[in-house]
Amino acid sequence: MSVKIVTLCTGNVARSVMLGYMLTTLAKANGYDWQIRTAGTHVVEGSAMSARTRDALLALDDVGEHHYGAHRSHQLSDDDVAWADVILASEANHVTYVRTTFPHGAPKAVSLRQFLRDAP
Repeated sequence: MSVKIVTLCTGNVARSVMLGYMLTTLAKANGYDWQIRTAGTHVVEGSAMSARTRDALLALDDVGEHHYGAHRSHQLSDDDVAWADVILASEANHVTYVRTTFPHGAPKAVSLRQFLRDAP
């Protein structure tokens, strides 16, 4: 069964991007059928990931091979919310953003901290 995951932060140039690449690597390494999208709550569309994020990812041996230059920031959309099985938010205020901006997606939004604490 495929699981569709949206990772969410503010600008979609750092935290959600890093988590997205990490989850993609984890899925490939373990044969999980995960589809990953990254998005932000307040995005300048089309921005590259931050240099600090790219450098941090490149410094991690276990993240695998990715084309980091291809990333472009993306504002969370209704399509993303409808598509997702879960929206992993970097902060509690990102969960609040989803719940107020996309009420139909409220049950899908969870902070990464809570997900890691409570998920089986």
